[in-house]
Amino acid sequence: VSPAASMLHGCRALRLGLACLALLSSGSSGMQTIGTVMSTAVISSRDPPGAAVAEETEAAAAAAPPPPPASVLPGSESNPPPTAGFLVPTLIIFGLLIAAGAIVLVSDAVRTHRALAAKGWQPKAERAPGMAWVAAMAAKRDEGYSLLPTSSRRFTSEFFGTFVVTLLQNGIVWTAVYQYSASPTEMNVAAGISPSPAQAVSPLFTAVSIGLTFTFTMNLFPGANLNPMFTTFLSMQGQIAWSFWAPVMLAQFMGTFLGHVFTYLMLADALKHLFEPQGLDHRNLQTAMHFGVTFPPDWVSNGASFLSSVTMGFVIIALLWPLHISMRGEERMSPFFHRLCVGLAIMVVVAAFGNNGLGTVNNPFLLLAGAVFVSAAGWPREVWTSHNNFVLYAPFMPFVGMVLGYMLCRIIEFLMLTPHKQETTAQPSVSKKDNRLGDEPSRAQLAAMLREAANTLDITVGSNGRSGSGHDSGSMSSSASTAATV
Repeated sequence: VSPAASMLHGCRALRLGLACLALLSSGSSGMQTIGTVMSTAVISSRDPPGAAVAEETEAAAAAAPPPPPASVLPGSESNPPPTAGFLVPTLIIFGLLIAAGAIVLVSDAVRTHRALAAKGWQPKAERAPGMAWVAAMAAKRDEGYSLLPTSSRRFTSEFFGTFVVTLLQNGIVWTAVYQYSASPTEMNVAAGISPSPAQAVSPLFTAVSIGLTFTFTMNLFPGANLNPMFTTFLSMQGQIAWSFWAPVMLAQFMGTFLGHVFTYLMLADALKHLFEPQGLDHRNLQTAMHFGVTFPPDWVSNGASFLSSVTMGFVIIALLWPLHISMRGEERMSPFFHRLCVGLAIMVVVAAFGNNGLGTVNNPFLLLAGAVFVSAAGWPREVWTSHNNFVLYAPFMPFVGMVLGYMLCRIIEFLMLTPHKQETTAQPSVSKKDNRLGDEPSRAQLAAMLREAANTLDITVGSNGRSGSGHDSGSMSSSASTAATV
């Protein structure tokens, strides 16, 4: 045996003796562990000299701080691994549906334009030589536009409107998270401040931004509702035909899904940068929030979250209902101001329910289309089962609140309002020989009669201009132009 090994064994024997003396002095409780200590010492004495170094290494590893825990979303028991996903076939099917819908919409618009031009309601602008056609087109725009009387126009507005709203909403959420959480954390870590202090996200920033997003998107795409709750409410009010309900809902879902796709294309590198250094895949339950998939915290039950969503739907319908009725004696607001009021109502609701920590669902399709997208993109299957299958039931809760809000509006209408019946005036009697008008001539027919009378008066003035005075001729021409204007 080498001198070093002999010295090591002697030190261990001395340490064993001291331990036995300490245990004996502690009484009978110490006697019971002497055998265990001795057996451990004997086994360790048989180890080679390098065993002490290995023990020290293991002790240092045990004393080292544990690795950073995986990001776990409240309501999930672990950070499940991502899946292979099925994004490519989903995008292929989605692209085919968009192509088929685009063909139908374009053909409908072209057919409508041709029909209007054939009837003279949409005259074709003459192309001026050189750059003068720019001024001609500007003059034509100054005359104003009219919405096409086609059903495809509403589908186009809903599809592109929900796409823009979803893209902007996801961008607003990402900006809030990055500015208030991700970026300060990186700066603190770079400065050696660990752990990073918590950063609060401003609810005012989110609410105002989302409210204005709805206002300007509805102004960009007239007739768009941008939310399945609003579409269903207007259908129950009779302002949208039920035959349009299903196609409009499909257009909203597809527009929301496409918005999530473009959001992922923009945020994929940023999410990888934040999560891959921690040894995590960026497709986890925490990052699903950037695509509308949010869960309530662990301490909030599904019942409380569902109640919050029902209350939100009830409140938003109660706030928007006065904007869709007209009171006698009140001037009807301009379309832009109407959309601004809708955006303000959405801003109030988002400020009250959007960041209350209860998992409130403001837009059912934002959550549902987001869950479909993240599943197709390879997020864990626990997206559908987390927090007691929250995603499967939460999208229906705002509709329950919408129905309750509609019932409240009907009760208010019965208790406080009465429909106004306009007084009918006596219609001019029309000869039975004249088949152009019925018993109650319409406004267009009356306008045609006035134009015909103005033309006849103008012809009479032209034929009698030589016999009449200049003053009379000018007066009759003025009357003719006035009648034509009416």
